[in-house]
Amino acid sequence: MDEVFLGRYRVDERLGHGGMATIWRCTDLVSMRQVAVKLLSAKADSARALLEGEAMAAVRHPNVVRLLDFGLESGGRPCLVMELVHGEVLRARLDREGFVPWNRAFGWGAAVLNGLSAIHDADFMHRDVKPANIMVPHRPEDAVKLIDLGIVTPRVPSEPRLTQTGMVIGTPGYMAPELLMGGTPGVAADIYSLGMVLWEAIGGIHPVKAGLDQAIAKLSFRPKLATLPTGAPPLPDAARLLLTRMLRAPLEERLDNARECAALMRSVILGHRQTQPEAQAWSDTVEIDVDFR
Repeated sequence: MDEVFLGRYRVDERLGHGGMATIWRCTDLVSMRQVAVKLLSAKADSARALLEGEAMAAVRHPNVVRLLDFGLESGGRPCLVMELVHGEVLRARLDREGFVPWNRAFGWGAAVLNGLSAIHDADFMHRDVKPANIMVPHRPEDAVKLIDLGIVTPRVPSEPRLTQTGMVIGTPGYMAPELLMGGTPGVAADIYSLGMVLWEAIGGIHPVKAGLDQAIAKLSFRPKLATLPTGAPPLPDAARLLLTRMLRAPLEERLDNARECAALMRSVILGHRQTQPEAQAWSDTVEIDVDFR
């Protein structure tokens, strides 16, 4: 007999598996549509899973994966039912292609920032912006999506044990330096993480190597993308400046508003199109997401 989650979602295929959860493609036996079900493992923190569900329920935005249902499976394991997102994770795209043209990366980045602004407006911090958590579309009609809110944190923590000062939770290679040193997550930290993602996507390599000295490395990090991969379009000064502002180590010098950062990113793309008509040869398929407020 086919396995069914929450008495309604028939398991069709395993989509992914990690230490704390497994993602399944399922059929909703009521609507007969395809959904994605995230089933937490027995060792996962159920309180954090409940926080993830709370955050997803609070955020309704086309650039953030949508929660459809939530419940407890056998053994009290949290089960999150989400829309089935089409496309591929940015990590897979970069592993296959090496890099993406800067304006395509900026188009995707603006969409991610739109989603982050909605998360921030709902008083949460994402905390884990990285290529593996960004779904980019194969089809023009599909949107870029943030797909994992597994370590989301309230902007005003109400559960100290989940957001305890001094705890380093996240993916170190993309974390802002203040988080690596045990600081409190903020909007600017999410923007920093996206800056690292974009720098890697455009340059083809991660700008800061992993290791125990990452916090020190990031405090001294100054983006200098002097050489782009062969075949990549040149990076305009305006794009370079924006990335630099996203990656400033001192908080007071870094961009700290996702919506404003998205607007700047879109204006860089549009400004380059207007001043460099020849850029259309490699940018005519880049879509600029509108700002859903």
